[in-house]
Amino acid sequence: MIKRQAFEGIAYVRAKLPGPMSKTQLFNYLKDRVTYKHDPKGIELVHTPQSFFEDNYHGKKAHGDCDDFTALSIAALKAQGIAEGRIDVA
Repeated sequence: MIKRQAFEGIAYVRAKLPGPMSKTQLFNYLKDRVTYKHDPKGIELVHTPQSFFEDNYHGKKAHGDCDDFTALSIAALKAQGIAEGRIDVA
């Protein structure tokens, strides 16, 4: 499901991201805009990047858990033309 949600969000993320960034810059840019929020008890949510920022289950933009951030990160990497690789964070 994460892969599907990520690939659905590539065009959205491409339109919303600022110019080209390195993997580390992209990670930090996204991390600074996201707030961790647990899924409701007994429910596993996976937002597309668009729903994550615009029509979030929690009613707050960019609130979600690890799988939401993963889908967003995959979409952003693909939107930037970054195929794979490790991200080094300080």
